[in-house]
Amino acid sequence: MSYHLRQMQKHDLIEDVPELARDSRERWVRSAMGGLAVVDLQTPEARAVVQAWTSQWVIDQFERLRDFERTHMTLPEDWQNASFGSSRHLRLTKDELAQLADQLNAVLEPWRELTKSRVESSEAPPDTRPIFISYHAFPEEP
Repeated sequence: MSYHLRQMQKHDLIEDVPELARDSRERWVRSAMGGLAVVDLQTPEARAVVQAWTSQWVIDQFERLRDFERTHMTLPEDWQNASFGSSRHLRLTKDELAQLADQLNAVLEPWRELTKSRVESSEAPPDTRPIFISYHAFPEEP
């Protein structure tokens, strides 16, 4: 476990949270609130690992959505009304699709920074909840 935690920290996926430890034997970590970029797909093994990881990532996203759909009526009404989903069909070039991705990420960046500051300071308004955002954009045959 320690080896894997060190590897995750080495790649900026997690960070230490020493203020949560009760004594010197405990080590608490949290997500580093970053993203994951895959840069080396030169070997068949690397491509297989990325394909397996991506497949599971997509399954996890849709399981979260399915769980939300099953339980959303148990949320307070204001949270039900604030939640949303959407889909669009667009006709774009690959460059326009890349531009759309940049714009969506730019829209989310201030919210990511707000979340990061709240997590780091442990000072969030009492009515905050973890929010899951997922979107995909890809070419599709008609």
